[in-house]
Order: sequence, then structure tokens, then C-alpha cells
Amino acid sequence: IEKAKQLYIKMQDVGLRPTYVTYNSLIDVFVRCNQMYEAWRYFGLMRSSGLKPDNFTCSTLIKGIKPSAK
Repeated sequence: IEKAKQLYIKMQDVGLRPTYVTYNSLIDVFVRCNQMYEAWRYFGLMRSSGLKPDNFTCSTLIKGIKPSAK
């Protein structure tokens, strides 16, 4: 997870603009690792960069939504 975050930062440092693939990949990693706060944070970064969520983005986030235990 830390490597993914570092790669995102490094991309921007060298002037590369993250794409749908970048954000969706990061969101997927965070969802798979049950780090939903980070998934939603990168979702926010995606939107603030001007990219609108696509079907993959939404379906990935939905996978991370789990019902609370009773």
C-alpha cells in the first residue's frame, strides 16, 4: 500500500497526471486491503482532479461496503 502511495506521489513529482487507470487501480488496492478511508480519499482526489467516476470506480467502491455485524 505504501508503495502505491509513493508511486502516485512520484508520478506527480515528474509531471505525470494520474488517469482513470491510476485512480481506479489505487482505489482497488485500498478496497482489497480493507482500507476504505484511503479508497474514499483517492476517490475524492480523482474527482477534484476533474475526472468523473466511471463504472469500474463505482463497482470497486461498492465491493468495499460491508454490512455491519449485528
